[in-house]
Amino acid sequence: MRTRIIYIFSFLLLCIGCTAEQHISYDGFSGNNECCTVRLRIPNNWKIVDAQLEAEQVNLEFKNLEFNRGRGIEKQSLSFLFQHDNLNENLKFRGANRVNRLALLHFTDEEVSQSVFNPPIGTVKISSNIKEREKFAIFRTSNWLVIHYSIKNTGLGNLTFQDLTKRYAKNPNNKGNTASFKTIDGKLHYNLVFNNKEKRSFLIDKYYGQHETYNSSSLSQSKSNDELSWTWHYKITSNQKIDR
Repeated sequence: MRTRIIYIFSFLLLCIGCTAEQHISYDGFSGNNECCTVRLRIPNNWKIVDAQLEAEQVNLEFKNLEFNRGRGIEKQSLSFLFQHDNLNENLKFRGANRVNRLALLHFTDEEVSQSVFNPPIGTVKISSNIKEREKFAIFRTSNWLVIHYSIKNTGLGNLTFQDLTKRYAKNPNNKGNTASFKTIDGKLHYNLVFNNKEKRSFLIDKYYGQHETYNSSSLSQSKSNDELSWTWHYKITSNQKIDR
């Protein structure tokens, strides 16, 4: 009888552990007062519908955050404090990328339709080899192109003590790591160069109009021995006149 009680008690503890609340955590901020990206660690089955930023501190107010756990739509208000001068209170939520448990929430100031070009919103590409896993995410609004790239050790990479900062993030004379748009066989690619050796090229032709150019960008990056990430924000302008 005592053994049966212990089994029942253990089973109840297991059920409680399985239904424990899942949490959202702040992972970083990149961009400026015109366009920025907030990174959150969030469970895969939660869908982000809306969010808001306050001027004095980042206060992500999820008006409609859908939880896939049989409770319907729930709402949360979350505050993450960090240093940022004069955050633009007119920044509006435009959408998000999901890269496994990482959510990239994109905010821009004014959005004006500039041309008849209607690009897709965004996509994510994940690829792995034995030691490394790469993640490439792209997001497009009317006026902005946001590109996020990260590379992380797999379990084997960590076991072999692979140091990604030595392999990719060395920057001699501040000229080691660059990113640019490049046309290959008539298709536009986003080209990454690390230490003038390692190269990555991603086709982005469908996100960029024939008559469009970019006139500014901002870059943020984070580095550790086992994970590197970069986020670029490009402001897009159109040379194409719109029929009125």
